[in-house]
Amino acid sequence: MRFYDPSNGLIKVDQTDLKKLNTNDWRSVISLVNQDIFLFNDTIRNNIAVGKPTVKDSEIEEAIQIAYVEEFVKDLPDGSNTIIGERGIRLSGGHF
Repeated sequence: MRFYDPSNGLIKVDQTDLKKLNTNDWRSVISLVNQDIFLFNDTIRNNIAVGKPTVKDSEIEEAIQIAYVEEFVKDLPDGSNTIIGERGIRLSGGHF
């Protein structure tokens, strides 16, 4: 993700120093999957859209379908606009 640059040496991608690549371009072609759950105290929609501020509604809907949570999201009080709480606490806490 290039959150940090190496303090010495370099990292190459296809023989190009990672520092020479545009960070936004680089991040648009890779993904990060954390072992720990991290969700923002925001809507489902905004959590899906992190890193892509110009995301279209159709892309959000597609991501929900790919994750097989369409029925779950549909049953929430405000659908994908439901606030889920820090780390998704409101999803598992039954606070709806």
